[in-house]
Amino acid sequence: GFPLRLIVPGWFSTYWVKALDRITVLAAPDTGYWMDKAYRIPATPRANVVPGAKDFPTVPIGRMLPRAFFTRADAGGVRGVALGGAGGVAKVDWSIDGGKSWHPAQLGPDAGRYGFRRWAASVPPGAQTVAVRATNTSG
Repeated sequence: GFPLRLIVPGWFSTYWVKALDRITVLAAPDTGYWMDKAYRIPATPRANVVPGAKDFPTVPIGRMLPRAFFTRADAGGVRGVALGGAGGVAKVDWSIDGGKSWHPAQLGPDAGRYGFRRWAASVPPGAQTVAVRATNTSG
């Protein structure tokens, strides 16, 4: 970024202020589009909502929760990356029964706190709906 790039450990790069040319200290919360409308998460303990939900309450992003993401699915299974939020990634689990039972994924190298961690899982062949979750070192 020009002239300075600010990187904040524990925050996804989407939320990094990438191109600083000035810093302004505000006396009240920012009411511009990005902070008032866009950079918000559901106001639930795990920032989750039911797929398709609309008009649910939100709060400004103030913490990064553990997350697991799919990056590939093929006949051999699924794989992806996980982030631990404020801690390292301790485990990633997957489910094909709507979360009734969970199975451990194989984890890649541990990059430590704030690092991405690769994961992979072998799921039974055929059409599956796979869910995945991450747990950080704080539990």
